[in-house]
Amino acid sequence: MKSFLLFCSFIILIISVQLQAQVVITKSNFEFKSGTYPNNATLQKDYFSQLTGPNLIIAPPALSSFGGVSTVTFFDSEFPQPSNSLFTNSFENLNSNAGFNIQNIFVVDDLGFKQTSVMTEEQHYDLSAQTGNPNDSLVIPSQLAFTTGERMILKFPATSESVWTSNFSWTVTGNITVNSVGLKNTPITKFATIKQQDSIIGWGKAQIPTGGGRLSAFYDVLIEQRTLVQVDSFFLNGQPVSQLIGGALGLKQGSTTVELFRKFWRTSFINLVSINYGKDTTFTTPLSIRFDGTIPPITSVDEDFTASNSIAYPNPTSNNVTISYNQTSNTMTTIEFFNLIGTNVKSVPVYSSAETVHIPISLSEFANGLYRYSVRNQHGRILSQGSVTVVK
Repeated sequence: MKSFLLFCSFIILIISVQLQAQVVITKSNFEFKSGTYPNNATLQKDYFSQLTGPNLIIAPPALSSFGGVSTVTFFDSEFPQPSNSLFTNSFENLNSNAGFNIQNIFVVDDLGFKQTSVMTEEQHYDLSAQTGNPNDSLVIPSQLAFTTGERMILKFPATSESVWTSNFSWTVTGNITVNSVGLKNTPITKFATIKQQDSIIGWGKAQIPTGGGRLSAFYDVLIEQRTLVQVDSFFLNGQPVSQLIGGALGLKQGSTTVELFRKFWRTSFINLVSINYGKDTTFTTPLSIRFDGTIPPITSVDEDFTASNSIAYPNPTSNNVTISYNQTSNTMTTIEFFNLIGTNVKSVPVYSSAETVHIPISLSEFANGLYRYSVRNQHGRILSQGSVTVVK
């Protein structure tokens, strides 16, 4: 009977660990604020492996440098209401050579993080490069676009196996002059319809590269898979653009854009990771991968920190070592090893509910020498540290 009770307790412990490892994102824990957010990009293919399923541990290799660094800025907006909305600028194509800027308006409410509307500021574009006539132009006035529906970016509560679909459309009007086809300050309209399908396909712990051969701490994440299809239609004087005029302007009626993504969500509207697969419906070959550039690296061991609640044995060792340490609550930790010049040479993610944790680790790839180790929680705070000597 006692053995049976112990077995049941063990099963309950396993279930509780699994549940605690999964993040649930709601309005109450979701960070949404204006600011300029950097992101780091890599073109490295097959950077991530398993991204679907429960309780994942995603520990990618570090990168010495990135393929590019860019920023996106979210501005506070008082128009349209609600006043706590944010907007960011993007560019919409009319054809392969011309387009205009729009402002995408986002809000967070009890239902989720979503796009509710589109705005434009007054804009004037010279179309001579497309038409050869210096008198040809496109003018977009300041306006709040007519919209229907909402584009749900992340539906609350977001958790494992969440699924949602959005249908959203917006209409922006302007005036176009193209003398060769008889258009003189003619009203032109772009009507965009967006259908977006989203699902949470995985969850667990993930860290990201921060450059310089370093990695971040681990974060609780949900992995969303997104398919976005936008269809554009164009109208002149309220009538669909004819094939003749459309051809002269480079406008393709019913032009369709397909974008496929996987995104790592934590409790912030800025994705920890955004993977762009272009039109690859197999989600196997990304075009680019972007990482949240605000995430700090895990630094090397703090020489001024002292702790007596960890031990490495056997020490010295020729191959395997067990790291034992104490913790006050169930948490995701990372055991990291550093050489004498402070380079992180190995990281081992650990999730345990035990008060005293014992983790066996192979050091077979290590050369002879002294190595420092640290145990950090998912926020990067050092819980304990020590050293181990490898002698073969």
